[in-house]
Amino acid sequence: MIIDFHSHIFPDKIAEKAVQTMQQNTGFPINMIPTESSLTESMKKSTEKDGNGIDLSILLPVCTNPEKCWSLNEFARGINEKYASIPADSKEPRLLSFGAIHPAMGDLRNAIYRIKEMGFKGIKLHPDNQNTFFDDENYIKIIQYAEENDLITVIHSGYDGTDFHEIRCTPFRILNVLKKIQPKKLIMAHMGANYMWYDVEQTICGKGLYFDTAFVNKRISTEQMMRLIEKNGPEKILFGSDSPWDSQSEDMNFIKNLPLSEGDRKLILGDNAVKLLGL
Repeated sequence: MIIDFHSHIFPDKIAEKAVQTMQQNTGFPINMIPTESSLTESMKKSTEKDGNGIDLSILLPVCTNPEKCWSLNEFARGINEKYASIPADSKEPRLLSFGAIHPAMGDLRNAIYRIKEMGFKGIKLHPDNQNTFFDDENYIKIIQYAEENDLITVIHSGYDGTDFHEIRCTPFRILNVLKKIQPKKLIMAHMGANYMWYDVEQTICGKGLYFDTAFVNKRISTEQMMRLIEKNGPEKILFGSDSPWDSQSEDMNFIKNLPLSEGDRKLILGDNAVKLLGL
């Protein structure tokens, strides 16, 4: 099974407007309009090269307004309910959404408990989009409460494009958090910290964190990618594309073409995700 651990969609009625705003804010082009149907079509196309394509995409909703988190979570729960009936061995592409939370929501412990009760397997935090530094007390509480409820936490880390001069999740802020808590299900997206990979190598590799590969294809050298995988451990690397910002097929083939052992390649493309998700 191949699992894309980092993708995004929006409800059809707002998808095009949402990406226009995001493109204006970041300057990054998108690969497609991020709707449910366009993502599943992308997954189908990923099988064209060798017949072994993406079976499951994990959706990571980002809540930028605490008042809208629960409506976002209702949309995400609807996606999960729709795809729950598709058998794991089906050839049909499947989607699985994480829940959304914001550090300014108030009762964070109860919010995490409610997210767990809604059936989500994890949450997504975005320090830049949520205007919160990663070592903020509320983020630390969220991660702790998520761990208590056996939830995975995915963090946007490193450069985002919205504010290059104030990166809110750097490897050094990650170290600050690790001095206070030692989470077992914490994923730092973009191979530890986007565009800050030298600092990642020197500071947080091998600290028990998961890294995902979202948005690194064409931006990182093969040599540095292999060093990060070796230093952090292939059992702690998860394939992700960051669709719609990147092509799922191209990013999958980037991993397939790395000089990895077949066993390590399988770990990264899906086996690690299967174990982490408890599938």
